[in-house]
This record gives sequence, C-alpha cells and structure tokens, in this order.
Amino acid sequence: MYFTLLNHFFSSAFSFEEESSGSLGRGFRCGFLGMLHLEIVTERLRREFNLELVVTTPSITYYVKLRNG
Repeated sequence: MYFTLLNHFFSSAFSFEEESSGSLGRGFRCGFLGMLHLEIVTERLRREFNLELVVTTPSITYYVKLRNG
C-alpha cells in the first residue's frame, strides 16, 4: 500500500527506500531536492491520506577538497 502511495508522489525531486529501525519500527527513508519539496510532500501526505509522519531534520555529509592543499 505505502509503495503505491509513495509512487503517487514520485518525481525526480523525491526518492525513497524502505527502512526498519529498532526505535521507530518499519518505514521509509525519503530524500528531497530541498526543504520546499519536503514541506510540500509531507503536507500532502498528512492532508490527503491522514498519515501521522515522523519528520527529522536532514543529515547530509559534505566533503570539502581544498585547492591549496
């Protein structure tokens, strides 16, 4: 059911994979191109499908390569 639901929102700005966590249980890890996409998709999931969502702040690792050594 949830794969069908998430495919409804599928676009190049949205990616997802199924995940299981000891503290949160089963769910999906989703990726967005930006915070605006995150807000739009979460609002639509809440409004159109009456879902309770756990939304956390993004955690992105950046690697910086200095040109001067």
